[in-house]
Amino acid sequence: MMRWSTWFVGALLVVGCASGCGEDKTKLAPEASGSALASSAPASKNAKKYVVDSGASVVGFMMEAPEEKIRGKAPSSAEGTVFIDPHDLSKTTGNIIIDIDKLELYQRKKGDDGQFKDEVKQPKQNEHARAWLQIDDKTEEPARTKNRHVEFRIDDNGVSDLSEKDVTKLSGAERTVTFTIKGDFLLHGRTTKKSIPMKATFKFDGDTPTSVVLKTEKPLAVNLAEHDVKPRDAFGKLATKGLDSLGSKVAKDAQVEFELRLMLEGGKPAPPAPAESVPMAPMEEPAGSASAAESAAAPPPSASAAPAAPSAKPTKAK
Repeated sequence: MMRWSTWFVGALLVVGCASGCGEDKTKLAPEASGSALASSAPASKNAKKYVVDSGASVVGFMMEAPEEKIRGKAPSSAEGTVFIDPHDLSKTTGNIIIDIDKLELYQRKKGDDGQFKDEVKQPKQNEHARAWLQIDDKTEEPARTKNRHVEFRIDDNGVSDLSEKDVTKLSGAERTVTFTIKGDFLLHGRTTKKSIPMKATFKFDGDTPTSVVLKTEKPLAVNLAEHDVKPRDAFGKLATKGLDSLGSKVAKDAQVEFELRLMLEGGKPAPPAPAESVPMAPMEEPAGSASAAESAAAPPPSASAAPAAPSAKPTKAK
């Protein structure tokens, strides 16, 4: 029941500066024992196998500072398998993998009028981010291939706080459930534990849930310093002192949002999601970054970026 959308990697740039430049005291997360997390198995005999519909899944992240906003997009980057028992969602297991080689960074800078301008792709920021992630052409194999894959594995008994344990007890063609998902998060060869508030919208064909859309209810905070993501190119070395002076003005966590579509194995993929649909919902201001008033003044996400709301609120079947 996880939708890990996937994602994310844009944060690396600004976050890389904040947490990788200067004398950062953040403790590194444990190194992973292998190049991937262990594959999950069904936890219930009634579990159905769902696969990630890459083209219809989106992932995005936001990094904020007083004078700029950095957004990352990783279109069609997610893959994986999730096992879901519709009668007992707490038995959900699975692995989601994101290919951050598809990451692209965009920047919005504040103009003289105090308003943020339209976002623009920044080639140099993209170049530096790839170097800090060690997925650039200068990184030798097999390290480059290993670093380009970010993974989340749902813990056994890792689904809790369910608004409804048995989705078949709800009615309607679309049925929504909220929950918290916990598991191992692998980035840049290091693993941390993550807990993510999620929302799942099940689409039913008769009595069968044919697809599920998994969406983050709150951004996932990823501390890049824990994963040893830091400047590794000439620019990073030269900028260390200058960036260190930014202090708390730059957020130290990447705020990641994602929306994944899971389809029943053998199902039909949905039309590809447009790049503009990468999540850009307003989020809480990181400490020391732009003020809440500045965020409120920023243009709201376009209507096309918001997921379609169910036509009717799911109700308990009688």
